[in-house]
Amino acid sequence: MRLEVVLTVGGRTCGRGALHVVAVDDKRYAMLRGRGARPAGAAVTGPAPRTVERVHPSAVGRLRTKDSVLVRERADKPWQLLVDVGHPIFFDHPSDHVPLMVTLEGVRQLGHLLLHPAGGGRRGAHSLLAMETDCQAFGELDVPIDLVVRERGAVSGTGVQRLTIDAVQDGKVLTACRSVWGPGPERVSATPGSSTTAGFPGAAEGFGHRVVFPRTA
Repeated sequence: MRLEVVLTVGGRTCGRGALHVVAVDDKRYAMLRGRGARPAGAAVTGPAPRTVERVHPSAVGRLRTKDSVLVRERADKPWQLLVDVGHPIFFDHPSDHVPLMVTLEGVRQLGHLLLHPAGGGRRGAHSLLAMETDCQAFGELDVPIDLVVRERGAVSGTGVQRLTIDAVQDGKVLTACRSVWGPGPERVSATPGSSTTAGFPGAAEGFGHRVVFPRTA
């Protein structure tokens, strides 16, 4: 199945997304997961150490503490994804792996943090224009997930910033996420093929997802 989504508010387009889905039966899903004897639904509390405080929500563009999904043990350590299986939206139903939307939110929050070092968002600051992800493996609930900045660079003369952030678990890349950020409050179109998404390689076969978020004023 291919799903194309257009999000509108008050008749104005403010987001687009595309998703390729292959549905499999329970037997084939168990083979894909390779979880052995672990029973389905045996969720744990998540990998983040409970002694590590979440990043303040204002630093990642959020209002509520429980919506912050970034933690870091020390300044010389990578940022980690906080997996909170009790979150009413990120885990609105039981799951045997980390939902993609949790990883995407972690990538978005880290991008916001890197491009707004003073914290918070303000008029004229960088906003997310587009995002493309290659999903290569399932994320397990009980193993830490590092968010590693692989590439960061400015597009000369545009004020646009490109970030590539990998979600890494046990040395294996789960999700490679490329994002484009731009300054200013003006509306920017970020549909596939436009200047803001040009240069993105195609999504990988099998677990590939393409997620694009045009920005409105």
